[in-house]
Amino acid sequence: MQYHKETNHSPISTCAHERMPRIGITTRNLCATDEYAALGVYIRAISACGAAPMLLPVTSDAAVIDAYLEAVDAILITGGDDVNPALYHEEALAQTQLPHDDLDTYEVLLISKAVELDKCVFGICRGIQIMNCVFGGTLYQDIPTQLPNAHTHSMRPPYFKPWHTVSIVQTTPLAKLWEEQILLTHNHVGVNSRHHQALKDLGTGFVPMAFSDDNLIEAVYMPDKTFVQAVQWHPELMCFDYPEHMQLIQNFVNAARDHMDA
Repeated sequence: MQYHKETNHSPISTCAHERMPRIGITTRNLCATDEYAALGVYIRAISACGAAPMLLPVTSDAAVIDAYLEAVDAILITGGDDVNPALYHEEALAQTQLPHDDLDTYEVLLISKAVELDKCVFGICRGIQIMNCVFGGTLYQDIPTQLPNAHTHSMRPPYFKPWHTVSIVQTTPLAKLWEEQILLTHNHVGVNSRHHQALKDLGTGFVPMAFSDDNLIEAVYMPDKTFVQAVQWHPELMCFDYPEHMQLIQNFVNAARDHMDA
């Protein structure tokens, strides 16, 4: 299955005396084989931006989570299966995937502690969803069922291609980062889309940065934190072909570099 085209994208160089930012990447527990893993595309994207990716195995041990956060400068919350609706006090719909309670527990601990410590945090797809739930937000469990007038958000491959557009909210960090792209495309920036759930009620502290062309929230940030941002699409799948999506990941790495000695 083709996710994106691999290209020769050289890592951002650092001076010999500089330490590379260490980016902790959330993993999944592959129960059938008792493995902890993350898709290689996240690792390649972080490496291409001049940071050291570090995989963080799933755990419910708060002391281990604390050790993770001491070892890394920033956290990438990756995509994956549905968040358990129990986290936002709802019964699961028939269309919602079976819960992975160990994963939910792990990410809730990791996100809440990272934000409390003002670590840089960037969420992708499931990442934006569980980050929203950690701070009291809710989700549409199934877009086709609950929002029948919305378009299809679960795209067909190739997954590195745009599927729909988003409009960027002015005065937000994403508007500043994508200023040239917004002017070029008249504020209709193409993104991919691999999800059937979406943000409904925003969690405490979050502000929208982008909306889909059918008015779903597609990006958020916390203005009171150094860098807490998340997007609903998958920039890691687009970044080697569309520079604006590499900008997103590079901006996250740059924030980690600026903040790592603070």
